[in-house]
Amino acid sequence: MLKFIRKYNKILLVGFGVFLMISFLAPAGISHCTGDPRDRVVATIAGRPVTARMLALSAAERDAARDFLLRTSLTDQGGLMQRMVESGGYLDLLLTQADYNAIIDRIRNGTLPIDQYTLALAARLVENFIGVDGEHWFLLTEQAKMLGFVGGAEDGRDWLNSLSGGSADLQALLASLRANAARRGGMTLEQADEMLSKIQGVARVYTLYARSAPASDRAVLVTAKQALDQVGFDYVLVRGSDVGAALEAPDEAALLAHFERFREERPHENTYGIGYVRPARAKVEWIKIDRQVLSDMVFISPVLIREEYDQRTALYPGTEQEGLAAAAAALRERTTDVLMREAERVVRGAVQPLIDRLPSEGAYRVVPEDWTRPSFEELAGRIDRALRSEGDKPSPRWRLRKERPGEGPAPIVTVERREASWLTAQELGRLDGVGGSAMRVGGRMVPFSQAVMAAKELQTADQPRPDREDLAIQIGVPVVDRPARDGQGNEYFFTVLDARKESPAESVEEVRATIESDWRSFTAFEQLREELDHARALAVSDGLHAVASLYGTTVGDVTIPLPVRESTAQRGSVGVGELNTREFLEALFEAADLLDPLVLLDEIDADRLVLVQALPKSRSIAAVRITRLLPATIERFRTVGGFQADRLERAAVARGGDVFSPRKLRERLEFKPRTERGERDEAS
Repeated sequence: MLKFIRKYNKILLVGFGVFLMISFLAPAGISHCTGDPRDRVVATIAGRPVTARMLALSAAERDAARDFLLRTSLTDQGGLMQRMVESGGYLDLLLTQADYNAIIDRIRNGTLPIDQYTLALAARLVENFIGVDGEHWFLLTEQAKMLGFVGGAEDGRDWLNSLSGGSADLQALLASLRANAARRGGMTLEQADEMLSKIQGVARVYTLYARSAPASDRAVLVTAKQALDQVGFDYVLVRGSDVGAALEAPDEAALLAHFERFREERPHENTYGIGYVRPARAKVEWIKIDRQVLSDMVFISPVLIREEYDQRTALYPGTEQEGLAAAAAALRERTTDVLMREAERVVRGAVQPLIDRLPSEGAYRVVPEDWTRPSFEELAGRIDRALRSEGDKPSPRWRLRKERPGEGPAPIVTVERREASWLTAQELGRLDGVGGSAMRVGGRMVPFSQAVMAAKELQTADQPRPDREDLAIQIGVPVVDRPARDGQGNEYFFTVLDARKESPAESVEEVRATIESDWRSFTAFEQLREELDHARALAVSDGLHAVASLYGTTVGDVTIPLPVRESTAQRGSVGVGELNTREFLEALFEAADLLDPLVLLDEIDADRLVLVQALPKSRSIAAVRITRLLPATIERFRTVGGFQADRLERAAVARGGDVFSPRKLRERLEFKPRTERGERDEAS
C-alpha cells in the first residue's frame, strides 16, 4: 500500500486537489444556476416582480415598526402613535368602537388592570397601523410609495431628530429605541431608517384618506340614524345577585357541580359572565424601606442647622425661626436621601453578586434547581444594621435615633410575603404600599403590578410587551437592580415567587368566595327567567312600580321597592352598563320601530310599550316602558351643529376603512401571488 502511495503520490495529490476545488465551487455554481431561493419571484405588483427577499424584509420591517412604535408610545407620555393618529385625523380609521368595547370589557372582567388602559389602547393602535402580517405591511408601504409619500433613509433620520424636540436626552433615547428595534428585527441601521420613513409614508396615506375621502350620502344617513335615533324609557333592573342574597347557602356538592360546569370558561366569553379561567397571576415577596420612619429617626445637630441657615439664608424666607425649621427639614431630607442610597447599595451588594454567578440566557438567568434564593429576612437585617451603623458613627453633625420621637421603636425595613394565594394584576395593584409603587424603565414608570406581570414565565405571543426584556424579571430571581418607589418615597425590592399564565382555577378553594356569589346570582337568575311573563303582565297592568315592589327588599313588615329609573338609548349603546347589550338594544328598538312617532305614547296600548328582557351577562332582568321617541329626523341632523355633523361624516368615512384591508389593497395595487415556481429576478 505504501509503495502504491509513493508511486502515485503526485496523481493522488492532483486528484484530491481537484476534489477540494469542486467541493468549494460547486455550491456557488449550483446557486448561480438555480438562483438564491430568496430571489425567487413569489408575486407581482402592478406587473412588477415581488421576491421572497422583499416580503421577508417587509416582515422584519413590520416587527421593527411594531417594536419602535410600542416603545415610543410607552416612553413618551401620551404616546407617539396617539399623537400621530390624532394630528392626522385618522383615529376613527384605526380604532373602531368594537376595539374600544373590547378593551373596556377586559377592564370590566378583570383581565386588564385599569391603569393599563392607555397601554392597551396604544397597542391596539399600533397593531391596526402596521397591518395583520408582513404582506399587509408590504402592501401599505407600496401604496405609500406609489403616492410619493416615502423618502429614503435620510428622511427617516430627519423624522427621528424632529421627534426629540431639541432634547438631547430624548434624542438619545429615541436613537436607542431605533437601534433596539433594528436589532430585534435583524436589520441594519440603514434599513431601520428606511423603515421609519415608511412609517411616515403609511401615516400620510391614512391622513390623505381621512381628510379627502368623501362620505356617500347613504353612509352618512346610516351613520346618522345609528347615532341620532334615540328611545327614552323607564326601567326597573332586577339583579340576580340581589335576589340570590336571600337564598340558602349552597352545599359543597352544589358548589363543586357549579365549579366543574364553568371551570373551563372565561367570564367575558361566557353567556352568563361566569368562568373560572383565571387571568395571569403570581405570588410575590418584597422588602420595604420606610422612608418616613427613617426620616423621623434622623437627628440633625443644631450647629449644622445654623450653618445651613446662615450660608443659604435666601433659600429659607420668613422669620428666623421659620427659616431654621425649613433648614432643618431640608437637611433631614438630604440625609434621608443619603441613607436610602446606602440601603440600595447594601441590597445590590448582597444580592447582585449571587445573581451574577448564574449563567445568562439573553436578558435572563438560568436558575439551577439547587440554587438557594437570597433570604429577604436576612437581607432586611443587613440593611437595618447598615443604616444604624451609619447613624452610630461619631459625628457632631447628625446621628440616627434608636426610635421615632414619641412613637417608640419602629422597623425601618420590613418583609412581606404573599405565597398562600395567587394574585392577579388587579389584586397586586391593590396591595397596601407596594401596590402603588412603580419602577423607572428608560423614560417611563412601570407600575409594580405591570412589572410582575412582565415576568418571563407569563409571556404570551399574542400580547406584545416591549418592557419584558428591559425589566428581565423571572421567577425566583430578586429584582434589585432598581427599586420600586411609591408616592411617599418608600422603596421596595421584590421577588416573583411563582407565576401562572391564564388557566383554569385548580380547585374550589382557589375561588371559593367567587363561586358562592356566582352560584347565588345564577340560581336566582334562572328563577327570574321563569318569571318573565308574569313580570311583563304585571308591568302592563299595574306599571313598573308593581314590578319594583314585587322584587323589593323586605325588612320586617316593610317592603322597600327597587328604584324605577329613566334612561335614553341610541341604537348602538345605552348608558346603563347591564343594559348595554346587543340583545337588549335590538329588542328595545324593535319595539320602538313598531310605534308611530306622530302618535302620543299615552294613546298607545301599554302592551306595545312594555318589554321585559333577560340579561344573561349580568344575570338580571329588566322591565322597561318606552316613554319617548326621538327619531333621526332631518331637523335634528341640522340642529346638531357643525361639530356633530363633521363627526358623523368622519364616522361614515371610517365605515369604509376597509379600503386598507389586505383584500382591497391587493385589488387596487394588482398584487398577484404566483402559484408556480418563480424565476430569479434579474433586476435584483
